[in-house]
Amino acid sequence: MSGRGLSESEQLLWDAFPPGRLVDLSRRARGAPQASDTVVRAEIITRLLLGEREPVPGHVPALRLQGATVAGLLDLSGCDVPHAVVMTNCDFEREPRLEAASTKLIDLTHSKLPGLDLRDARVDGLFRFAHCRSARPLRLTRTRVSGTADLTGVCLGGTPALQADSLVAERDFLCRDAVVSGEVLMWSAQIGGTLVLENTRIINPGGVTLNGDGLVVGGGFFAGTTPQAPDHRLHSRWLVDDPRRQLPAGPEVPPPQGDYGVITRASR
Repeated sequence: MSGRGLSESEQLLWDAFPPGRLVDLSRRARGAPQASDTVVRAEIITRLLLGEREPVPGHVPALRLQGATVAGLLDLSGCDVPHAVVMTNCDFEREPRLEAASTKLIDLTHSKLPGLDLRDARVDGLFRFAHCRSARPLRLTRTRVSGTADLTGVCLGGTPALQADSLVAERDFLCRDAVVSGEVLMWSAQIGGTLVLENTRIINPGGVTLNGDGLVVGGGFFAGTTPQAPDHRLHSRWLVDDPRRQLPAGPEVPPPQGDYGVITRASR
C-alpha cells in the first residue's frame, strides 16, 4: 500500500512501519547528491504513530528511523501513541511536542533538536535522550517514565536547560558525561533507582547549577567530578535511601545523614 503524495524516503518509512523495520537514511545521505533525500515530514510520522497504517499479522508496528531530517512540527500533544518511537541521529527542524502524551519507548539517541516538550507525559518503558544536542530546554516537568531516563552525554542549553521538576523515573536517571549550559531543575523529582551525574559539567555563571529541593532518590547518588570541573553551586534538600551505603564521603557530597540541607560551593 502506498501513501498519497509521499517522497521516496517517506514511502520507505511508510512501508517499514507495520513490520517495525529500521529505515536508515544516513546511508542515502552518504551516497545521495541531494539533501532532500533524507527529509521526512513530521505530519507523515504523526499519521503513522496515530494508526493510519494497518498492522501486519505476526509483527509489532514501530517507528524506527535513522539519519533523517524531520521537517515541520511533530505534535503529539495529548495523544495515545501505542508504538515504540525510535528516531536516532535525526535532525529536527522544530521542537517536538508531546505534552500530556502517553507513549511507549522513546529513543532519540544522537539527535539534534531545538528543545523537547514532554511535560505531563507518560513514557511506558525507556526514555533515551543520550548524546542528543539541544540549544533550548528539555522539558520533563511532571513526566512519568516507567523505565530509565537516559541522558548520557547530552549537550543542553536554555533557561533552565533541563526542567525536570516533579519528574518520576521509576528506575534510574542517567546523566553522566553531559554538558549543560544553564540551570538543572529537579524540584520534588522522584528517582526509583540511582541518580548518576558522573563527569557532568553544569555551567550557570552566578547562579544555581542543580536545584533539587525535595528530590527523592531510592538508590544511590553518584556525582563524581573531573579535575577540570570540580565546582558546583547546589541548592537542594534531598532524601536518599540508605545514604551511608550509597554515598561516599568526600568534599563533593554532603555528610551521610539522609536529609540534606542547602549545599553551596561557589563557582569560580
